[in-house]
Amino acid sequence: MSVVVCVDCRHALQGGVRNKKSSTSRKLSSSSRLDRPRNESYNTPFKRRTPQWQSNFPLAWKSSIPANQDGHPSPHSDPRKQWEPVRISSETFYKAAREHLEQWTSSLVGVERLVGIGVQPRDAKNIVGHFGAWAREQLANPSKYVFQSWFEDEYSWAMNSMADFVPALDLMITRRMISWAAGLYDYRTREGLEVWPGLDTIAKLYNAADMRHHAEAFPEARKLHRKIIMHVGPTNSGKTYNALRALAASNRGLYPRVCNLITGEEKRMLSDNAPLASCTVEMLSFITHYDVAVVDEIQMIGDRARGGAWTSAVLGLVADEVHLCGEVSAVPIVEALCEATGDELVVHNYERLSPLMAGSVSLNGDLSNLREGDCVVAFSRNTIFQLRAQVQKSTPYKVAVAYGMLPPELRAEQAKLFNEQGNEYGVMVASDAIGMGLNLKIKRVIFEKTKKWDGEKEVMLSLSTIKQIGGRAGRFELGGSVAPGIVTTLQPTGLEDVQLALRVPTRPLKRAVIEPPNDLLLSLLQILPKEARPSLAFSTLPYFARLPPHFALSNMHVKSEQARLIEECGAIGFSSSEYWTFLHAPVGGRDDLTRAGLQAFLDQYHERHQTDLRAALVKLEVYDSFVDTRDMRLTHEDPDARTKLKPPILVPGLLRKLESTHRVLIMYLWLSYRLPVTFHEHARALEIKVELEKCISFYLREMNRQPKGRSPPPPRPKLFAAAFPPGRSAQFAKPRMLTAVR
Repeated sequence: MSVVVCVDCRHALQGGVRNKKSSTSRKLSSSSRLDRPRNESYNTPFKRRTPQWQSNFPLAWKSSIPANQDGHPSPHSDPRKQWEPVRISSETFYKAAREHLEQWTSSLVGVERLVGIGVQPRDAKNIVGHFGAWAREQLANPSKYVFQSWFEDEYSWAMNSMADFVPALDLMITRRMISWAAGLYDYRTREGLEVWPGLDTIAKLYNAADMRHHAEAFPEARKLHRKIIMHVGPTNSGKTYNALRALAASNRGLYPRVCNLITGEEKRMLSDNAPLASCTVEMLSFITHYDVAVVDEIQMIGDRARGGAWTSAVLGLVADEVHLCGEVSAVPIVEALCEATGDELVVHNYERLSPLMAGSVSLNGDLSNLREGDCVVAFSRNTIFQLRAQVQKSTPYKVAVAYGMLPPELRAEQAKLFNEQGNEYGVMVASDAIGMGLNLKIKRVIFEKTKKWDGEKEVMLSLSTIKQIGGRAGRFELGGSVAPGIVTTLQPTGLEDVQLALRVPTRPLKRAVIEPPNDLLLSLLQILPKEARPSLAFSTLPYFARLPPHFALSNMHVKSEQARLIEECGAIGFSSSEYWTFLHAPVGGRDDLTRAGLQAFLDQYHERHQTDLRAALVKLEVYDSFVDTRDMRLTHEDPDARTKLKPPILVPGLLRKLESTHRVLIMYLWLSYRLPVTFHEHARALEIKVELEKCISFYLREMNRQPKGRSPPPPRPKLFAAAFPPGRSAQFAKPRMLTAVR
């Protein structure tokens, strides 16, 4: 059997034209840099980035944080500095570390953390006090080993991996205390000396969180001598096409007639004997043997949210040949992984098939300068729809849209409208969702701005992000025509950033992300106090995790918040398998309605181990919206009735509610495959999901049909109150709106 693995399997067979520039092949030794002790890690510079200290340091630390010191990374807005290989001077580092060590020990933060994992307060104070004395001596008499073990191993790891979860220096000092205490326990035990109370608990957690040999977690793959083939290059270079050619040339599964589709919420099994399967990277099997596996977007291996799935794919796929497609930035880290596994690595480099250039001038804020084939990129949903309305007023074109909240099926539909020649959809307004999974015939990419909101503040786009999105301009046609791509900005500000991004080379990834296995988290829970909730394992893991060089821990903050949500809904009595199932359910971190949907399902499951889909949607106050929109769609799509009806009233906020409802249904379908007895309305959920996609598509079409300059009416107390007779939707009780989860 052969398998195609891709980010969005609905676009798995899209490709380009063969364009191989060069290739290298080498057998890598099984003795790995990844297995070296932490004090033998490479002396590599790290990225300059904005630290979290100024806003997130606890207690009184904020007022004494050194900022903008010479040689120290500090807040900035110049994207060029994000890619300068800078190094903190040892004097600056030691000064900052000594200052924060004093405040860390005096504020009793370390004591509170040790008490939280089961150490008695008196013993915790004793451990922290002795560690403080040892650390002061280390930092007062610095050596090459001290700088390497404190800064290069711990501080740079914290800044690259955990800077948005805990302050980097706080994380560094806590991790140094944990490793010191575990080492002291081993020493005193080995020498037959008295062991201080509390050291045994720290040592047990420290050893349980050992992930230094992560490759051994995939025994089936370790039995094979695999060939890893990388196809790397910029967008529109034909790399994915050539990987799929290798798939078609395999002995089993030569361009099959049927294909099984597997995602988290959908399974389309056309045949049990289908030689080709397509799935999302999170749904990979690490038991089934394949001839050829193709993994797209390999640069995602460094993404803290989803990168663990790509790391597992590289280490664990049971395939004779594994083809990895993506940016050249992923080559060094994949090379390090292959050294750990002893697999053969072949790298094919590709050049772009069509020229890509930065515009010499911006649009100066004038949307009337848009031309057919342009795509305006914005980074918030509200901005996307504001621009859509402005473009329709300023140009003769209708506007296609694509953004993250839009279901994948509708993103593909909007892309099709934009790509079709001769229709009215000449312009697209989209988010960075166009960077992956969509094949678009874009002539010019226009950035609305080169900053985006990261959930807390507005940050500069990285140069790699600008390059990835801008590279979507100028597609190579299979007929041989070459359309040059142009990248520019809507306003003059930011144009220099775009020009720089297309000019500088891509920086390599520093670390691959690891997702901690469930067994490891269960081991931590067995050591923690009996009254400890599972969310405590996620909170403490960043302090205890033992990772090899070139690895980073996935974002534990998101999982910790979801664990707390499950626990607040009364899931303490669930079995471990039930708990982990709900923990991994696809809940949008910023979508309150999806989180409220999980809460509604958990409440039903906790009360009677059965779920009622319709009751849950009514409780969320979204069922009426769905029914009204469905009826309005059916009425206005009737050819005989449409000419007699006025255009439907588009209620502000309805589209967002429909999109969030779609996510709730995706979550229900995901759970129905894993808990089919409880989430038994799979067919009904799938029916509503398909109908909901039609409603969202109808809403988007009607937005484009509205007369130019017509502003939407103010919000009404009841959706579509003017379009439907009273009582049509009143048959469903409207309960109190579910309070958003903290």
